[in-house]
Amino acid sequence: MEKKPLDEIVGTIENVVFHNKDTGFTVLEVSAEEEYLTVVGEILSVGEGEQIRAYGVYASHPTYGRQFKAVNIEQLLPATASAILRYLSSGAIKGVGPVFAKRIVAEFGDRTLEVIEGEPSLLATVKGISAGKAYEIADEYKRILGVRSVMLFLSAHGIDPSTAISVWKKWGAMSQPILTADPYCLCGDDIGVKFEKADSIAASLGLDADAACRIKGGIIFVLSHNLSNGHSCLPYNKLSETATNLLEVSSESVELNIDLLRESGDLICDSIEGENFLYLPHQYASESYSAQRIKLLISLTGEERGVAEQEILDLEQELNISYADKQRVAITSSVKSPVMVLTGGPGTGKTTTLNGIIKLFERRGMKVALAAPTGRAAKRMSEVTGLEAKTIHRLLEVDFGSDVYNPKFKRNEKNPLVADAVIVDEMSMVDIKLFCSLLKSLRMSTRLILVGDPDQLPSVGAGNVLRDLIDCGVIDFVHLDQVFRQAAESLIVTTAHDIVSGKMPILTTNDSDLFFLPRDSNELTSQTVVDLISRRLPKAYGYSPIKDIQVLCPSRQGGTGTVEINRLLQHSLN
Repeated sequence: MEKKPLDEIVGTIENVVFHNKDTGFTVLEVSAEEEYLTVVGEILSVGEGEQIRAYGVYASHPTYGRQFKAVNIEQLLPATASAILRYLSSGAIKGVGPVFAKRIVAEFGDRTLEVIEGEPSLLATVKGISAGKAYEIADEYKRILGVRSVMLFLSAHGIDPSTAISVWKKWGAMSQPILTADPYCLCGDDIGVKFEKADSIAASLGLDADAACRIKGGIIFVLSHNLSNGHSCLPYNKLSETATNLLEVSSESVELNIDLLRESGDLICDSIEGENFLYLPHQYASESYSAQRIKLLISLTGEERGVAEQEILDLEQELNISYADKQRVAITSSVKSPVMVLTGGPGTGKTTTLNGIIKLFERRGMKVALAAPTGRAAKRMSEVTGLEAKTIHRLLEVDFGSDVYNPKFKRNEKNPLVADAVIVDEMSMVDIKLFCSLLKSLRMSTRLILVGDPDQLPSVGAGNVLRDLIDCGVIDFVHLDQVFRQAAESLIVTTAHDIVSGKMPILTTNDSDLFFLPRDSNELTSQTVVDLISRRLPKAYGYSPIKDIQVLCPSRQGGTGTVEINRLLQHSLN
């Protein structure tokens, strides 16, 4: 489908409604060709009275009405004395407010900005401005010009505003010379530009295809890209082969630059079972710290008394249940082991066991913290335990600051969590970086209980933490595999276990909680889904199609993807 060309507007900023200095997200009121517009986009710094040229599309916001959604905003310096006065009065230049702005513009008129940039000594002739302050004003103005120069440079090379802001925050005034020398710096996982984009920038700058910076950038990109595929590292041969194919250069050149990156510390090599694996430094640091910290924790097993049989009997009486053998083992292990992993599929009693562990800890006067990797999982954990559960980020008191890709946590080695036990559910979704941060927040005496289902999909981020902890063989691990009677009556539960064990599930029944409706095409499948949600399920069971039904799709795109299903549901239900 052919893209609609972008509209262009030129106007003066009348009001800065909102500006986030960290992300650059900005809402402006702009007068443009006798029209008053709301412009929404990303820009690093902004002030009233500035002129802008914006490229984007007109859109209608359900709450705020008509807007111009800008994909790129170019800042144009005010040219007339009146516009300059508004610009300076807005506080755009640190150290200049309305009073000084009026005095400066009265003295220099249309030449004001030229004087500030090129002849700052003349500012000292204005009442109240010393020679020192004059040069401070000039330095701040030159900084602003530097920001705009970098943003224009990046824009000219097709870098979107949000990425350009990340570049400026990382390299500041040195951004342009750094990227001119090595545009492949953009491919790091903190900036995240695709290699093809960096390649096109490099070509426009005249860099050779076999330039060392290109080969090194390609190697780093391969490792960074594979983080999003869940891989913490790559074997040497695999990295060399993939980078050679990507760069279309000789394998000798790639291997030479891998060795150079190792020497400079930009790659870490570790030998595992006789094979060399290569890591990005931060990824290696997360894995190494986690392994060493787990090793230290399990070496600190104290003389904590075990769980007496009478304690479990008391729990059973209080909770009116009878624990299975493996559930008893799990409860006992949670007390005697500094780190324990509890797993099990649906219907195997993980929640019952978890509640027993929590109740036992509370009886012993222990402070328990509950966490999960997502808000939905934390909410579910709260519902089944009756206690507050937080996301891991919230538990560790996340401070994203200006870098959402590398958040900082207030809870760490110097400010650990005040908890005697931390229980984390849905551990299969936790990546190695977040797990490392969690370990850093624990006191040495804090018990760690990790709960999950290893047969679920691993984390989106790099690492397969839960599976690796189970496979290492040194951590107490209890796997619940007995499906209890009530759960066994659910075809959803038994089907899930059949699929995990490689058995063909029963698809012919129509009198349980799972139905299989075969369809021969994506179109028929999507039509059936819409009919089920909008008519059949509400009619049969009284469900609300808006509040009570959730649709899980195999992918985002395609005839049965989320985009198409959402479109059809909106057409049917709205």
